[in-house]
Amino acid sequence: MIQRDAALQRIERIFRDQFLDDSLSIDESSSPESIEAWDSMAQVGLLAAVESEFGIQFSADEMGSIASVADLIATLRRHGFVD
Repeated sequence: MIQRDAALQRIERIFRDQFLDDSLSIDESSSPESIEAWDSMAQVGLLAAVESEFGIQFSADEMGSIASVADLIATLRRHGFVD
């Protein structure tokens, strides 16, 4: 299990890789409304990359309920990856 800040750093690296933007900064309030490139197609790539990074597989319901970085961290917490 990792701390929330460590998880956020790993997630930020995934976002930077997916959006090809090394200066992208995210926090728990980050969402498709605050990141223009985060559309439905980007969502698929982001979640696949998070699954790979954490060795997890999200259910269809979980995928449909993740609408922000806070939701993503909460889902990882429910799976026991984040304190």
